[in-house]
Amino acid sequence: MFGSENKVFLTKLLDLAYKNNVLLKKGDYYYTVDSMEFPLRMYFAVTDDMAFISTNENEIQNIINGKIDGGLDKKMINNIISNNAYFNLNLSELLSRMPEGRMSNRELKMLNYFKENGGVIEWLNNFNNGRSMTTISM
Repeated sequence: MFGSENKVFLTKLLDLAYKNNVLLKKGDYYYTVDSMEFPLRMYFAVTDDMAFISTNENEIQNIINGKIDGGLDKKMINNIISNNAYFNLNLSELLSRMPEGRMSNRELKMLNYFKENGGVIEWLNNFNNGRSMTTISM
């Protein structure tokens, strides 16, 4: 999720990707084409002033329909509210969704290592006195 005051620009950008067959469109959201370039299906949606990216179609559909359940813990809610930008990636969970059928033995070995040892990556960004302050933790 990230904020933008220019919904028109983001929508035009997604429409351009759709027009050039980079993304597909379903209702009010977009998603990646199944290919080697996109081994995971990703979904994109733009609401009034927020853009959302997810690997979960139901999440995107709920966001579009305004049905966001309270599945966020207090720490995550505070980080979203108190920062200009917030990014959270559970690497193990994301990698568990990777299709393993097209991978070589070496790639599978690396994938399994990161599944077992990958953690959560958190990126916070704020603006203070005209300066951007970024914190990344893993």
